[in-house]
Amino acid sequence: MDSLEKHIEEIGNRFLGMKKENTNINGVNEILTRIEIDFKSDSPNFIYTTFGFPNNVPVNEQIIKCVKQKGDNEIYYLFSTSKDIGFIDLIKHAEKIIDINSSIEKKRNLLTLKIEELTKLFGKLEYNELKTLTFKYKEKRKKNVETEKEEIINTDNSSVKTD
Repeated sequence: MDSLEKHIEEIGNRFLGMKKENTNINGVNEILTRIEIDFKSDSPNFIYTTFGFPNNVPVNEQIIKCVKQKGDNEIYYLFSTSKDIGFIDLIKHAEKIIDINSSIEKKRNLLTLKIEELTKLFGKLEYNELKTLTFKYKEKRKKNVETEKEEIINTDNSSVKTD
């Protein structure tokens, strides 16, 4: 069973508080469940860009809203006017936001390091040596997806079918 304390602990000092209150948002007068989160980043130039919804979900269809608190660049309220959404749902959504943005942040930091490495190589190696640089990675195969059969021509002109 999900405990509220466990999820609050997961978020750590990013979690600033929560409350229920009556409100009037877009003409809906009901109980508002909300949490306040400080989405600070380890990288000073990193700004959160994703708030846990796919890009194709319009704001008016999002069950959980994410609204920036006035006067602060990092503090947001996550809330829902739905009676079916509770504090645990909001905190799980905050965890998702943190995970997505942390991954983006790590990738940006890694890209910066890799560019620095390439810059050093380009300063040391000759043009003909640089032309031989290649980048290889193994793409993961998706399960339950049929793969195309490929025909390999051997040097002795016989062919072999592979999966």
